[in-house]
Amino acid sequence: MQRVLWLDGIRAVAIILVLFTHVHECFGLGHGALEGDNSVRVLEASFCYAVSRNGVPFFLMISGALLLARDVSNKHWYEAIRLKRILDFIFLAFLYCVVTNIIEQIINGSELKNSVLLALIKNNILLGNVGYGIQFWFIGAIIPLYLSIPFLQLYLKNSKNLSGVTIYAACTVILFLLLPNSLRNHSLLKIMDKGIFSVYVLYFVIGYISVTKSEFINIMNTFLKKYFFIIPFTVLFVMGISLFHPTYHRQLTWYATSFSILIISTVSFSLLKQYFTAFNWNKHPAFTQGVLLLAKYSWGMFLSHYIFLWILKKYSWRSGIAGVDVLINLIILILISFGYVHLMEKSKYTRWLVS
Repeated sequence: MQRVLWLDGIRAVAIILVLFTHVHECFGLGHGALEGDNSVRVLEASFCYAVSRNGVPFFLMISGALLLARDVSNKHWYEAIRLKRILDFIFLAFLYCVVTNIIEQIINGSELKNSVLLALIKNNILLGNVGYGIQFWFIGAIIPLYLSIPFLQLYLKNSKNLSGVTIYAACTVILFLLLPNSLRNHSLLKIMDKGIFSVYVLYFVIGYISVTKSEFINIMNTFLKKYFFIIPFTVLFVMGISLFHPTYHRQLTWYATSFSILIISTVSFSLLKQYFTAFNWNKHPAFTQGVLLLAKYSWGMFLSHYIFLWILKKYSWRSGIAGVDVLINLIILILISFGYVHLMEKSKYTRWLVS
């Protein structure tokens, strides 16, 4: 498949943001800071979350742009949902989840045998029991997305304009962003949260219409020219809510319940699309090569980064300033996980571990 440069650009940004969100959670600017009494830490942590939580929506929108636009009319159902890719995804996620748990327990003093047994016994990635392989919560969200592909393609194909998409989006927003937790936790809604009205599927659809629906593209282009300030305004809103109403911080910082993440990620995605589409890639070959490699390695970096992050958390030097520690360890983590994937890519015997 021919590379789409602006999508690769956003993919490179997305993996950096995913690593960023996990680094700042491990180095003093996570939920503990939001729940503390230090106002500066609260503001720092809420700012980090408002920025970093856009990585996962970016990946979902990229997947929607690529997968939902494919023609699968002549394919079997298992080809349409990319069944082989789902099985590969589950296997690699399980493998890395086990290894991540083993490494974390060893560096905290457990014996190798006990670490292996605990990692195998406690691991059930399909039910969300991922232990220290925290990034693999994503399994429970991505599999229903792939299973929904044929239905979504049929629905979107028959939506000649944005009216059908708007109705779908409205249903999703009402069900999962505006309902109180007591109703959202109802068993029926829990089932739907893993299905066609999941917020994660909404990100899929937004990515698709960002590429295929000229009406939406024109609306977003006009919107960005007049209301580009909505991104910093929403970030400041999140910081204010976290400071003065801390009980809402978890809802504001989780993908399935945060309206602010939906706003920031959707607008930012369109903004980045404009930037990378207009960018002169040929004029900056070194930057282009770096972005393309980062995009290519993003999956392997996602799979492996928590192995290195737990080691960094245990052994890295601390300056005593949370923001400095986050920045330094983010750079180190990017370099290490990038280097690991690059090394694995060099051999045909190990390439499958990161692709």
